[in-house]
Amino acid sequence: MRRWIPRGIRLRLVLAISAVSVAAVIASFFALHETTAANLRSRIDRELNEQYAEFQQHVLSNGSVRDPAALERASERFVAGQRYHPEARIYLITAPGLAPVTNQHRIVNEELAESQTGNGESGEAGAGGVVSAADGLTTISTDETGKLRVLTEPVAVGGTRIGTFRVADPLTSVDQALASLRNRFIAVGLGALLLSVAVAI
Repeated sequence: MRRWIPRGIRLRLVLAISAVSVAAVIASFFALHETTAANLRSRIDRELNEQYAEFQQHVLSNGSVRDPAALERASERFVAGQRYHPEARIYLITAPGLAPVTNQHRIVNEELAESQTGNGESGEAGAGGVVSAADGLTTISTDETGKLRVLTEPVAVGGTRIGTFRVADPLTSVDQALASLRNRFIAVGLGALLLSVAVAI
């Protein structure tokens, strides 16, 4: 014999079960979203550090680079040999008094022109583009390149800094992966909500 349950209690049970289901989906989404974002950014950081290690091996390890001019020549050979890497990756090696060595001349020249005229963005960390990224790993955002993860390392010989090495990768792949994850979780959340309501009823 079925036990009769007042309509008000039934409604509250449906709402409670639905709320628990939605809360579980939301909690799972945030946990997976943060884990995925951290893993993707860690992978990019690891690849940038690998590029710096490759630069050290090919340019600095043999001891032939002792001054900015030698750094410029060695950097040109290094950048020319990076054709198998993603086209969106930016290499930039600068030395005092010398033209920057890069695989993205248009982007770098535009940033240099903006920084000289004072028209660059300001007021936030990483503003100004790749050419002014601070030492270490930073995230920058510009109208031209979008969001970039940049690794900046000093080039020193005998304790004297003779230049700066920078390599940057776009964060487009991270944003696209997170957007896809959000869309999937919206679909899963709606499905879970409808299923929980149906079961509760």
